[in-house]
Amino acid sequence: MATAPLTRVISGLTGVHDLDDPALAGLTRAARYDTLLGLAAANLRVGRPVILVAPFSTERARPSAWAHTTQRLATEPTLIWLHLPPDELIRRLTRRAEARDQTKIRDPAAFLAALDLAPPSRPAPTPRRHPARNHPAASRPPPPLPRAQLVPPPDPGRPRLAPRPRSRHCGYLRPP
Repeated sequence: MATAPLTRVISGLTGVHDLDDPALAGLTRAARYDTLLGLAAANLRVGRPVILVAPFSTERARPSAWAHTTQRLATEPTLIWLHLPPDELIRRLTRRAEARDQTKIRDPAAFLAALDLAPPSRPAPTPRRHPARNHPAASRPPPPLPRAQLVPPPDPGRPRLAPRPRSRHCGYLRPP
């Protein structure tokens, strides 16, 4: 969300609203990830836990890009790769109904054909798959995060810079 205001300005100037569109991505991706990583590094320096939520598409596909990205952080991050079945992905985009998703919703087959669904090329924890709602695994709690140290949420009386995740299954990564 830290990059949303500037991305909206550039989106308005170009008339492109889909962040995956090469025209908009080419103008904004480096700055968006630079901002995201800069905020993460600043929070880690002061001892705040950090969870980054982003596709990291380039970083997933190229180990050298992942290495370059992780050099900016004061700790070795853990990449958690989540996978949704294509029909569930389209259902969620449709429900979200953001302007940036309209092209994907209009032509889901083209969107899915262009989407990189391959697992990360770098060593990463075993990919987790979203179980179908009626699948027996859906009722089981998720396994613990590998290589991540789960700690309780920060003290509620302590000032926070970012909202606490709302899922009861979220953990926090402890800074170094």
